[in-house]
Amino acid sequence: MLRSSVVVLAVLALTVMRCGPPESKKGTNGPAGQPPGGQRGASAADMMRDPFLWGPDYPVAMRSIPAFARAGETKVEILPRRMVGTRKYPDSGAAERDAGAAAQTQASPPPMRVPVGAPAAQQRPLPPVSTVVFPDDRSIRLGTPDQDVRYIAMNARIEQVQQRWGKPERITEEVRDDGTERRPIALTLYHYANDAVIVVTTDINDPHAVDRVILDTKAVMQAIF
Repeated sequence: MLRSSVVVLAVLALTVMRCGPPESKKGTNGPAGQPPGGQRGASAADMMRDPFLWGPDYPVAMRSIPAFARAGETKVEILPRRMVGTRKYPDSGAAERDAGAAAQTQASPPPMRVPVGAPAAQQRPLPPVSTVVFPDDRSIRLGTPDQDVRYIAMNARIEQVQQRWGKPERITEEVRDDGTERRPIALTLYHYANDAVIVVTTDINDPHAVDRVILDTKAVMQAIF
């Protein structure tokens, strides 16, 4: 009888070892607040629509991208209160010609196929796109005036961007000097989605705060319009 009990206990122990404790269910979502696909790498379209990066007036900036694209700009810097193309002109005459093309599109912009932001913000008037002298380096560019708007989210930080979208594909640095006694501006550029979205910090104030975002105009047109 004792021998039979020992055999039964051994069989039960072996069964428990084989089955093991029940596996915990693995969640399908990432950390709280992380958009779908964040762990697989950043999607340009998703980053363009991610409200974490953008301020309440961002739809105005997005609707202005076709005007810059019409003027031949391949990338646009979106700052908290203004937009500016990345192309530097040798003189104001050349810039004025392209500004005319931009103004025509800005007067009658195409509708967004994929709307972004609040509906009320989508209907706000668009700022003029004209020739500007960009304060960073005093270069002649196409841009919008400095206005009382908010295109970039106030509290966005680069650490949070990386938590949401993963590590950038590469990180580069750029120094801009306006030729005066002002201290040059050092920019750190975090490149995502094959350079379609570049998140930028500077050493002006908080070096971890998102200062601007550079968007590829072709990628915007494909994703939103």
